Amino acid sequence: MQTNASCASRVRNSLKTQFIADALAMPVHWFYNPMDIEKAFPGGIQWFDQLVNQEDIDREITALIDSANA
Repeated sequence: MQTNASCASRVRNSLKTQFIADALAMPVHWFYNPMDIEKAFPGGIQWFDQLVNQEDIDREITALIDSANA
């Protein structure tokens, strides 16, 4: 039987893992065909750039959607 501390630790670690996975998926989130990822990022994703503000995020998402619909 698990203690409350053990259960809380598992929940906390699960959430941290979820947040990390979400952040790692961000650059390719809007790609539905794996070959489109290779076209947009020749050789694969090599690094992450920090976006400055929400306008940059919106612009990046719009560009990805537009390229997917082209």
